[in-house]
Amino acid sequence: MKRIPKILKVIIILVVILLAGLGTFYYLNRVGHVNTKPTDQEILAQLKKIILLPDNVTPTMAIVMNADALKKEQPAFFANVKNNDRLIIYPDLVIIYDYSANKIIKVGPVQNVPAQNK
Repeated sequence: MKRIPKILKVIIILVVILLAGLGTFYYLNRVGHVNTKPTDQEILAQLKKIILLPDNVTPTMAIVMNADALKKEQPAFFANVKNNDRLIIYPDLVIIYDYSANKIIKVGPVQNVPAQNK
């Protein structure tokens, strides 16, 4: 008879731990703390809701990893950029976009810098 209560206690403890883990995951997912990275298509779809973009060109997309380096390289254009902002680069247009805040930070023309000979 003593085995059944011990097994029952273990099962109850496991169920409580499982429910606590699932509840925590659900809560963090709902509040947005679980790191789910959006795809490029999701970013473009969101961006197209606030700015008209060409449909016939697929842009090059990048995530800003070192905002300070960009600010030093081109301070006027990258003044308000921060890490994890998105760069959407078309042949003649660059967009800095904050996906999490759904804000366009800056739009400007592509500037080709000539390569320096060393």
